Amino acid sequence: MPCVDPCLPPYADRFGPGVEWELGYDRRDPCCRLPLAQKPARAIISVVENGVTLDADDYALERDVLWRNGKCWHCDDECDDPPIVVTYKFGIDVPEIAELAMGELACEFLAAFEGRDCQLPSNAISITRQGVTVDLGDVETLYRQGRVGLPISDAFLRWANPGRLVMQSTVHTPDQGRRVR
Repeated sequence: MPCVDPCLPPYADRFGPGVEWELGYDRRDPCCRLPLAQKPARAIISVVENGVTLDADDYALERDVLWRNGKCWHCDDECDDPPIVVTYKFGIDVPEIAELAMGELACEFLAAFEGRDCQLPSNAISITRQGVTVDLGDVETLYRQGRVGLPISDAFLRWANPGRLVMQSTVHTPDQGRRVR
């Protein structure tokens, strides 16, 4: 947190009454806040200030801002050795049904790679046991319906994409930050 600009007066002096509470600043000194870059912030793992790990009572997380309780953050223009290092979890939790679907799909891929029997797809129409004949019906229909043929995975796809919307896939990585257009 650079100290190039002097701290501005509290938000209550610049906005009307009640606005600062809606923003989450609660009339505190804006110098005592540290906006976190990756959002949404979920949990603070550790905060180290000048090499000293702070106790959890020394700071508070509100939305995506870390507040220093009782005093303000140390600020310095030195970028090589930052005075404040915050380790935190960000992003949204993966729903439980998504975890189950990923597990089901991973097990099926692993079984296929190892040459083991795979689970029968949910679109199986007829099965002959000893002769090992499985009629899967029209695979194209399964594809058009946005299904993979596994019960939990299909339930997840119906839950996550009920309108069966199709778009080009993208890859997001926390290492590259946000892209600016």
